[in-house]
Amino acid sequence: PISTRGVASDHSASKSSMLGADTDAAGGTFGPDVPRAGGARSAPAPGHDSPSLFLPLPAAEQTWAHAVSSWKELEEALGDPGITAIEADILMGRLSAGDSAGVEIPIMAHPPSRISDLSFGDFVKACAKQGGKHIKLDFKELDAVAQ
Repeated sequence: PISTRGVASDHSASKSSMLGADTDAAGGTFGPDVPRAGGARSAPAPGHDSPSLFLPLPAAEQTWAHAVSSWKELEEALGDPGITAIEADILMGRLSAGDSAGVEIPIMAHPPSRISDLSFGDFVKACAKQGGKHIKLDFKELDAVAQ
């Protein structure tokens, strides 16, 4: 999980706030050469090699969709502009339908369930395609990470 101590109070990602140093919620300065709380630094923006261009960390205040483990729940969370973050559990299990039904793969489910209509791969693709949401992944089994 991402620590909320010392994160930027404005996460709107305007170009002016992404260049150089910025101010965190406590009024401290952070940027390319200034570590954030716990030593964390912002990551360079995708497609930019310059260490001076950074993405802001998420705001401390988030509105979560918890235990998103089905296509219906994911579509609702991605489509709701009030939801800023999605939490989901990943474990080894079987899809309820489709080509992979019956084969054990990483799926979105919470124990003791071992069946889902949403694979981890499809979850990641859908979140990346829509964008704009923070994701917290809870891997319940080491095998799900290795896959």
